[in-house]
Parts: sequence; C-alpha cells; structure tokens
Amino acid sequence: MTLGIFGGTFNPVHHGHLRAAEEVREQLGLERILLVPANLPALKSLDGEVSGEQRLKMLELACAGNPAFMIDDFEVRRGGTSYSLHTIEHVWAEYGERPTFILGQDAFDSIASWHEWRRLFELADFAIMTRPGCQAQLPSVVDFASEIEPGKYRTISETTISFVAVTALALSSSQIRANLRAGRSIRYLVPETVADYIKQERIYS
Repeated sequence: MTLGIFGGTFNPVHHGHLRAAEEVREQLGLERILLVPANLPALKSLDGEVSGEQRLKMLELACAGNPAFMIDDFEVRRGGTSYSLHTIEHVWAEYGERPTFILGQDAFDSIASWHEWRRLFELADFAIMTRPGCQAQLPSVVDFASEIEPGKYRTISETTISFVAVTALALSSSQIRANLRAGRSIRYLVPETVADYIKQERIYS
C-alpha cells in the first residue's frame, strides 16, 4: 500500500481539505490518504473550544463514502503538543512503510522551524501542494543533490519531493468559524453531514 499522511487541525474540516487530499492521491497514485487531526498544534493556537474528539468526528463524517480516506486518532489519543515527526514514526510502526507527507508550500517554506525537521526527510517522502500557475520552490535549508527530474526532486538521503498543483479553493477554517459566530451560513463550504453535526453540538457558536 502506498500511503499519504495529511495532517492539520481540521477546525473544521472543509471541502478544500478534502479536494486537495483527493487530487494529491490521484496525481501521485497513492492508495490511501491517512488524515490525522492534531491534538495541540506546535506552531499555532487552536482557535475555538472544540475537542479533539469532535474534530475526529467531523473528519469521519466528511470522509464517509471515500474508501481511500482513513482517519487516524494517534495525535488526539497521544495528547499534548502534536509533532509531525511522532506521527510519521507512528505510521512506520503501524503500517510498516515509508509514507508520503502532504503539506502546503507555505508550511514547507518554514520547515526549518519544525521539531527535529531533518529527521522528517529520513523517514518520509514529501508531496508539496501548490496553486496552479505558482512557481514551486525548495526551502534554502534543504540540501539537494544534482539529480533533478521534471516536477520531482530527490534529496541526498533519497527522499522524493513532489510538487502537486491542486485546485485553488478559497476556503479557510477560520472564515468558516467566523461565519458560524456571526450566524451566517456555511452551506457548501463543508459537507452537509459536518454542518449538521456542528449545529447539533453547538460548536463555534
């Protein structure tokens, strides 16, 4: 099985997350995408009084019906601050394979601020999501060998980094939370089942 890891707070999960994950899966030929909600993100605050269990439930509702999407509660179950390195190590132990770690260009640009970031390149390949027409770029902190393939770069440690242009859906979890707090509709921004669950649990309002 070829496995991709797509992490985040998913606070809440929206169609932009789901479409991006599907496009990366399709373009790279991954068999499964593992969606892993962070418990407490290391580099930003978790806005809103929403539990890890509630964000897990919203993911489960959003991904129902897509057999290529799997939900992993490792970070929520582990508790405390979530670090990508621990998640990747967990995937190695649980699934026994080298995963592809999926993240956006902005996050990749700041990879040097991540916990033990050099270890990430030893344990995983990378899929960097870019917007169509935007120039993909490598962080200056990453030392690359001379071997370069079209659209794909291979590091000295044999880590493959692929740039994947995904549909630019102008959606953000922060705007969805703002809509909810202002009493505005979130229809068509999130799956209907997620919107119903948010209303039922009175999340963000």
